[in-house]
Amino acid sequence: MDDYQPPYDMSAEEAVNGSLLIDGNAIHEIAAVLTKDDFYNEANRLIYGACLSLYERDAAIDVVTLASELDRHGHIGESGGAAYLAHLTAVVPTSLDIEHYAAIVRRLSAMRQLLTAGRAIANIGATASDEVADALRKAEDALFKVGGKQNGTFVHIKKTINHMLEPQPETTGAINTGYPDIDHILKGLKPADLIVLAGRPSMGKTSLALNIVRNAALEQYARVAVFSLEMSGESLVQRLITSESGVSLTDSFMSVLSEDEERRVMQAMGVLAEGHILVDDSPLATASELRAKARRLHQAEGIDLLVIDYLQLMQGNNNKSDNRVQEISHITRNLKVLAKELHAPVILLSQLNRAVEGRQGHRPQLSDLRESGSIEQDADVVMFISREEMYYPNERDWHTAYPDKEYPRGMAQLQIAKHRNGPTGTVELRFVPTLTKFETLGSKGKSLL
Repeated sequence: MDDYQPPYDMSAEEAVNGSLLIDGNAIHEIAAVLTKDDFYNEANRLIYGACLSLYERDAAIDVVTLASELDRHGHIGESGGAAYLAHLTAVVPTSLDIEHYAAIVRRLSAMRQLLTAGRAIANIGATASDEVADALRKAEDALFKVGGKQNGTFVHIKKTINHMLEPQPETTGAINTGYPDIDHILKGLKPADLIVLAGRPSMGKTSLALNIVRNAALEQYARVAVFSLEMSGESLVQRLITSESGVSLTDSFMSVLSEDEERRVMQAMGVLAEGHILVDDSPLATASELRAKARRLHQAEGIDLLVIDYLQLMQGNNNKSDNRVQEISHITRNLKVLAKELHAPVILLSQLNRAVEGRQGHRPQLSDLRESGSIEQDADVVMFISREEMYYPNERDWHTAYPDKEYPRGMAQLQIAKHRNGPTGTVELRFVPTLTKFETLGSKGKSLL
C-alpha cells in the first residue's frame, strides 16, 4: 500500500487545460462543476486555478494571459513553465469534448475523496474512543463531505408539485414587482441592474423576493431562476404554495387539511406549475460557479429575472488569503457583470448588521450593509425591508415608547435607499406572516415620498 497511487487520469487533466488554451470561452461549460482541487497533478491544479481566476475577472484565457497569471502568483515554475503550456495546446485538437474530459477528472476526484473518507472512517472505528452515535455521526460527516461537493443543478418547480410546464410567451423590458408603489418609484426592475434587498433576520427578505418571483412568472410570463443557498427547494416551493393558496402549510400539510383547504392548495400548485420558475438549492456556491450556471441556463432557456438568497452564504473565490470584505467585493462585482451578461435584473438578498437595532426608529442605512463597501458601490438599487413590530413584539412596550402612535401590527416598510437612475423613497406594505406574503395597502397602496 505504500506504493499505491490514488486514481487519476493525467491525460484527462491535460485535455481539460489544453481545451481551455485552445478556447478560453469553454470554461463556461465546466466552471460550475469542476474546481481546481479536483486535479491530482499539481501543475494541472495550478493551471486550472489560474484559468478560474482569469474567468472570475472576466479576462481572456490563452497562453499569454495564463503564463502572466501564473507568474504573478509565483507559480510559473511549479506549473511546468512555458514548455508545459505549449505541450497542453497540442494535447487536443479542439475544445468540443471539454465536458467529457471534465467529467472524468471530477469522477476520479470523487473516488479519491471516497478513499480519504474511508481512511477517516477506519480511524474512527480503530480508536473506539467515541460513543456509537457520535462515531456514526462523524462517519456520516466524512461521507457527506464527498457527496456535498457534488454540484446540484436547477430543478423546475413542476418536479416538486408534479405538474406539467406549458410554454409561455417571452417578456421584454423591465420586470414589474407586482407592487404598484414600488414599481412607480423604480419603473420596474430594469435589465442589467443589480438590486440588493437587505434586512435583519426575520424581516421578510425571502418572502418579499418570492412574492416578486411569483408576480413576475405568473403575471408577466417571465423566466425566473432562483439560487436558494439557505432554504431547500421543497421549503421554498412550500412558501410559494402557502402564499398562493392562502393556506398556512406545515411539512405534513396534506394530512391535516380540510377539503376546502386541500382544493385551494391543489389549485395553487396547478397555477404555480404554469410559471417558468427554476430553483437551484446547492449550498455554498462560489461566485464563479453561480455565474457559470446562470450563463449556461440563459443560453439554453433564457433568464428574465435572477434571484440569489443570500449574499453572506456565498463564497468569493479560491484565494483563501482574501479577507471577507475583499471576498464580498469580488462577489458583488461578479454579480453586476452577470446582470449585464444576462441583460436581466438580478435581485441579491443581503443581511444588515446589528447597528440598526440600537438606532432610534430602527431605520436602516446604507452603512448597515454587512461588509458594505462594495455592495453599495456595485448595486444599482438598494432596498431595505423592515417591520417595526419585530422590535416591539409586546404591544405594551410599543405604547410605552410611542404613546401617541398606533401599534404597527403587520406593517412593513420598504425603503429604497439607493436608486442609481431615479428617485428614492419608502413604501408601506402589509405583511401576513402565516402566509409569508406581502400585500399592497388598499387599491393603490401608500407611498411615502
